Parts: sequence; C-alpha cells; structure tokens
Amino acid sequence: MNLKQIIIYLSCMVPLALSAQHMVLAPKQLGKPYIFNMGTPLNPEGHSLLCSSQSLLLDGKPIVPVMGELHFSRVDSADWHNELLKMKAGGVSIVSTYLFWIHHEEQQGRYRFDGNRNLRAFLQECKNVHMPVVLRVGPFAHGEVRNGGLPDWLLETGCKVRSTDSVYLHYVDQWFGQIARQTGGMLWKDGGPVVGVQIENECRGPWKYMMALKQLLLQHGFDVPLYTRTGWPAMSGKTEFGQILPLYGDYADGFWDRSLKDMPGSYREAFTFKPSRLSGVIATEQLPATNPSAQPTDMGYPYFTCELGGGMMTGYTRRVRILPGDALALAICKVGAGSNLPGYYMYHGGTNPDGVLHPLNETQQCLFTNYNELPQKTYDFQAPLNEMGQANDWYYSLRQLHRFLADFGDSLAGMQAQFPDSTGRPGNLRWTVRSNAEGSGFVFVNNYERLKAMPAIPNVQFSLTTPQGKRVNFPSINVPSGASFVLPFNLKFGGKVLTCATAQPLCILNGKEPTLVLAAIKGIKPVLKWQGGKPRKARVRIISADDALHALKLTLPGRDSLLIAPGMYYQHNNMLYHEQWDSCGNVPCTYQGGNTSARLITMGARGVAGQPADSCFVHAPEWSLTLPANAGADSYLCINYQGDVARVYADGKLIEDNFWNGNAMWVPVKHLLGKKVTLSILPLYSSYPLYLQAGQRKALSDAGGKLLSVDKVTLWQKSISAEKL
Repeated sequence: MNLKQIIIYLSCMVPLALSAQHMVLAPKQLGKPYIFNMGTPLNPEGHSLLCSSQSLLLDGKPIVPVMGELHFSRVDSADWHNELLKMKAGGVSIVSTYLFWIHHEEQQGRYRFDGNRNLRAFLQECKNVHMPVVLRVGPFAHGEVRNGGLPDWLLETGCKVRSTDSVYLHYVDQWFGQIARQTGGMLWKDGGPVVGVQIENECRGPWKYMMALKQLLLQHGFDVPLYTRTGWPAMSGKTEFGQILPLYGDYADGFWDRSLKDMPGSYREAFTFKPSRLSGVIATEQLPATNPSAQPTDMGYPYFTCELGGGMMTGYTRRVRILPGDALALAICKVGAGSNLPGYYMYHGGTNPDGVLHPLNETQQCLFTNYNELPQKTYDFQAPLNEMGQANDWYYSLRQLHRFLADFGDSLAGMQAQFPDSTGRPGNLRWTVRSNAEGSGFVFVNNYERLKAMPAIPNVQFSLTTPQGKRVNFPSINVPSGASFVLPFNLKFGGKVLTCATAQPLCILNGKEPTLVLAAIKGIKPVLKWQGGKPRKARVRIISADDALHALKLTLPGRDSLLIAPGMYYQHNNMLYHEQWDSCGNVPCTYQGGNTSARLITMGARGVAGQPADSCFVHAPEWSLTLPANAGADSYLCINYQGDVARVYADGKLIEDNFWNGNAMWVPVKHLLGKKVTLSILPLYSSYPLYLQAGQRKALSDAGGKLLSVDKVTLWQKSISAEKL
C-alpha cells in the first residue's frame, strides 16, 4: 500500500441536532492538588515528573498515561525494540516489568544478566524508544513464576521471607545491590527511563517491612519520582502517608479461582462503575476476599492501577478464554470511575526462560507462593500483544481509548466521577460521568459483561445539569448490546464549545488548522451539537467505527496526521513500519501413536487438579512435524488441536506447551530448525475436574467425552517493512 494512499486527511459532513434527559452534576471544588515529595523530579533535560493527589504531572501539566506490563526476561531480546514500539503504537506510555529474582540468581551467587535476562540492555532499549519504565523489583513478585520469584536456595536457608528477618534482608540487600549495578545511570534523574519502582507485591505484612525495603533501595541509590505498591491486601501496622503510592487492579476472570463455574465470586462487578478502587477477585487463592464495596483507608492518593486484566493466563484447572470485549469494558469502567492511570497486566505475553535446576513456572509443588498450575513455557496471557507479538482484537479497541486519554487526559485528570443511583442495577444502563467545576466532561457507558448477553437499551437520553445550572441534553440514542464508549459534553475546541456529541472523541491533529477527530459508535448515529455554531478556524471530522479501530496518529514535522489502515503499523522517529503475518501453507503432520487412555488426576496441595508430570508424556500420543523448506527464523507454527495439554519438542527438548482452551497453539520455528520436531498431546476427558467455557464444554460433549485431535498445522511468516515519512 502506498503511504500517500493511507495517510488520510479526513473530511466529512458534521450533522447538527436537538436534544433532551438525566443527572445533576455537583463536582466538589478540589482546590490545589497535594504534591507528593518522593524522589528527584527533574531529569538532566529539565523535564519534571511529579505525582499529585489527582494525577501525574509532566512538566507541571496533568497527564493520564497508560502503563502496560511486559516481562523482558520472557521476551526474546532481539524483539525488544519492535515490541516496545508496538506497545507505544497501542497507546502505552509507560512499560512496567517484573524483576524475577529466580531468573537472575537461580543458583546462589551465580548472577545472570545475559541474553533475555539483560536488564541493562532492556532499559537501554526503552531509552532508545523513549519509553519510561516502572521496575517491579519485589523481592517477591509472583507473576506465576516458581516461588513467586524467590530462589529455592533462599527458601532453603530457613530465613523468614517477606519479613524484617535480618538474614532475609541481608540477601535482599545483596540482590538490590545487583539491580543497582544494572540500572546505574538509567534512572530518570540521570536521563534514563526508570521513573518508578514497585516495592514487593500483594503484601499483607507489617508496614515496617515495606519501609525496610524502601530504605534498602534508597541506600542503593534508587532515587526515582515514584515509589509504588499494590493497594491490596490491607497491610498491618500504621502506614505513613506519602511514602509509597498504592495502585489498584481488577480482572475479567481468573485462572487462580478454585471454582469450576463461569464467573465465580464478584468478577461481574468489574463491569460496573463503582466508587471503590478495591477488587474482590485478585489473589483469592491466597488472600482473604476483599470487600469490593470498601473504600481504601486513605483516599488522598491518586487513583492509579497496575493490574487491569489485559488478558488472562490459562491455568490447568481453570481454562479461561478471554473474549474481545473483556479488556475494553474493564478499562472503560475504571477510567469512568475516576482512574487517571490505567495499567494493564499483561499487555504483552511472553515465554518462560529455561531453568538450570527446575522449570521456572508456578505449580502446586513449589516450595512457596500461591500454588497455581501454570504451563512450563508459555506465558501468553491472551494479552493485547500475545506471546509471539501478534495483536489480538482488543489491542485495537484499547488503542482507541488510549488515544483519547493521550489527547484529552490533561482535562480528564481533574474531573471527578459521579455515579447515578441506578447504575449497575439489573436491567439498567451502566454509566457514569466525569466532570469539572466548569461543567464540562465526559459520559462513560458500558453495556458489556463477560459471558453474558446484555440487552440493547433503546431511547436513552442523557440529560445533565451543570454546576452553573445549565442543561445539557443529548440526543436520544439506542445503546447496543456489548457497547462500551465515551461521549463528550461542553468540550472546548477551536474557540467554540461542543455542547454534546453521540460520537467518541478520538484525537486532536495539530497543524496549521487543528482537527478534532471523533469516532462513530457502532449502532449509534453520530450527532454533534455546538454552542454558537461550529468553529471556523479549526476542523471537525467524524470517522467510522471501523476506521477508528484502524487509526494510528502519526507525528510528522510541523503537523500530525492520521493513518487509517488495517494491520500493525508503528512509528519510530521519521520511519513508518508495517508488520505483516502471512500463512505459508500446511505443515505435514504424521501420527506416530501413543497411549490414549485417561490418566489418573492427582489433586495438589491446594486441592485442585494437578497438571500432568513430564513422565506422562513419555508414552503420550505423538505426531511428527516436517518443517517446509521455506521455514525460517521469522516463521511460526500455528497448531489447531483439541486435547488436554500439548507440547512441542525439538530433539527431545521442550520448546512450547499449551493448556487447551479452544485457542490455537503458536510455536516459534527458530527453535526447531534442523531438529527432530514432535508434537505430543494428552487426551482430554469429561471426567477431569477442570473448568472449560461453554464452547469447549460443548465440543467435549459432542465428541462423546473425549477430545484428542490435530485439526491443522500451518506455517506463518512474519515480515516487517519500513517506509520513510
């Protein structure tokens, strides 16, 4: 495709309309936000990064950044550059990453910062692409890693981990010292990308333990603008305000639940607008369920998140399959409820590195942690960017929301959330409003819930009374089933005021003539109502809902532009890159036989089904795969199969594994070239105590209670082209 054909300067008629309907806006006068005094806020270029009681401040301007999790030690170092650029193109403005202690010191005193474990090289790549970083240093991380990231040798010393035990803190001090050596010169104050540090993870211990960890970090020179922690569960002991920012989260579903039912517990509440920042579904396999209606002990902090479910891993017992609307609805509900930093876990999937002594995945047999059953290799997480770097559908729908936050976040950051009394009640529309004292703001609407068909709601009319007593009447709309969107009111642009619109703000294109771009919402007619007529010195354009999903804002010298083209495009400096995946035909797959009888399921330490041991694959049903001559280092196998667990081996070494949930299994060919490639699949029986979603339960039932098949194996080629802007 020619670049001139796809860089589009949009033009479209903007219809006008009348209106009528529903809430009295009464935002409190917030006054001057409290500014937290954490680490050094200035970098050598003179840019400042501060945190207020409302939002982050970049050079004094409120921003609503997007944080996305990528674990560098789970991603091939050769791919870091492009994957970070794809995250930026998706609207991510901060990357968060765990430092798994066991990945770097599995054997005591033998530190590994090579290859995919090279923290310094990763930070340098983040600096190269201008991506700020929050390091989640632990020492306990979880992340579905063996022992939550704590090395076996540490546990075998007998010290009391995650406490102020002097022996434990001695080893933590040594570990933090190693991190400090890797990050020297890479902190914000030095001109590097590291803007924040998360201390520990999901800690319910004493506050003095958290402060002991922070003090160790400070002694090793970790002077950064932001210190954070997970805001769940409640900690013991009196906390010190302003020392560590609590960040929150929520998930659409969870592999960690022991239930074999759809949407157990309070997962459905994640799809409602609620004042509380807390979730009742995080870490329920280890921690007491948190009352989701409870308020945090201290509301003086900004509402930031670090663990919004960008996807979900598939555990052995609970085979969660993420659906396209899950992540967007979750994010809309959190931003609409007042969050000024949506942070996704995960945003990019990965693959566990090989261990020296043990596989590095979490199982019920681990010495320590939450005792879940996770695959040995894959950590795909069904994230917006999956394990192989492919974009799932929700990458594009989330990108549209993130584009809005980037261009309108300076206004949104100071807006409070108000909740209608009716929202969340059965049969009622779920919506909320964020507005300021001047009477401008945004209406957030969610008519989506995971695994539930929400009815369309006809003749919805939003009617808002501003603090000045003025009425804003939106045109009547029919809210489609499954819709999640944002509508503006009293939006200032081009010297005029957009009273209301039934289209979602997308972005502002700066240039000689600024352009306000709005996106139509499927099933809703876009209508705009201006106060005093349309602006004359600026342009307003509406694009279709489909075009909005395919729209990438490009920054060009002296102007912005909008690229509308399906597929993965991303910009770096003055270059435009296009990543393409093409099917190259079927891969010969020959059945070699094996034991197809049901295995005896053993229940693990936490009372749920244990995944098959390595020995179960010795006589497993096996297929030999013959790689085509055109298979290369940028090729991938797509394996469509049905069964319990699938594994791909190269010369007997495990390369990739997969717990079947209905999705295909992907394998990078670069690890298979020149080797004997075998695919082993254990059969799945209806007698196994596992959770499957409706589609997979039906497939198992239709097959008579046993699934074992390889439907198709195809070869895919990834290619990247570049064009100068």
